[in-house]
Amino acid sequence: MVIATTAILAVLLPPVGVLSAAAVALVVMANGVRESLFVVAIALLAVWGLGEFILQAGVVVGISALVLWLPMILLGGLQRWSQYLPWSVEAALLVALVALGLQYVVFDDPVAYWSELLLPVIEEIAKGGAFEASGGTAESVVADIAQVLPTMLTVGFFLQLVIALFIGRWWQSLLYNPGGFREEFYSLRLSRILALAVIPLMLVGIISSEAMMLDGVVMLVMAAFAIQGLAVAHASLNGMNAGGWLIAVYVLLLFAGPWMLMLLGFAGYADVWMDFRQRFLNKQD
Repeated sequence: MVIATTAILAVLLPPVGVLSAAAVALVVMANGVRESLFVVAIALLAVWGLGEFILQAGVVVGISALVLWLPMILLGGLQRWSQYLPWSVEAALLVALVALGLQYVVFDDPVAYWSELLLPVIEEIAKGGAFEASGGTAESVVADIAQVLPTMLTVGFFLQLVIALFIGRWWQSLLYNPGGFREEFYSLRLSRILALAVIPLMLVGIISSEAMMLDGVVMLVMAAFAIQGLAVAHASLNGMNAGGWLIAVYVLLLFAGPWMLMLLGFAGYADVWMDFRQRFLNKQD
């Protein structure tokens, strides 16, 4: 009921979809993949029926729900088997990389595809004189948006998967191991192999202005390290009893998201090599 209801509500309020995916993750981690497939199948029937009855778009709503549910079965199953949160985050990154690649396979040129889709909308907005002050045109605005949209959509998808996984894991810890998720999150550290792999990708992206997909890959990897950077912030500020600074981090994420994600990404990347949390603990001792 929770999975299906929140999936329907996500049509009107997209962030609610994270709760639907989190509930799927909880079922997988608590009861296994087989039972989760049964639960998801029932939820899919409910979503299709409600979507058709309320919105006359049951198939669209069902497919949208599956885009989040199916990766959560994979990630939840991996977490249940490994009990190691970094592997699950890296698996979410792999799913997002596949999603980025599919855009280039399906649409061939995603920028052209999004430009064609967005142009009528932006032209309608431009009729009200929205771009007169900046001197821009509808075509230039569309070109700027379409250039970054494939990457931004995929980064958003990755963050949805990770947030849903974390919420599901938190719910599971509340039920069976209070405080367990906090310990896992505070100690989250991604692989050094991943940290090494991003270096040549960044170099190619700097050298070649045409390597748009590589830019997207680098942004996704940095988003993954931003999750580690957030874990570093939580662990360090919690150790200093500086809850106010932690609130400031989330306020900045809300109002300056891209810049704050980049800053957290660099912090997480540096932590792979410097181990800030261990240094902080040693200094406290």
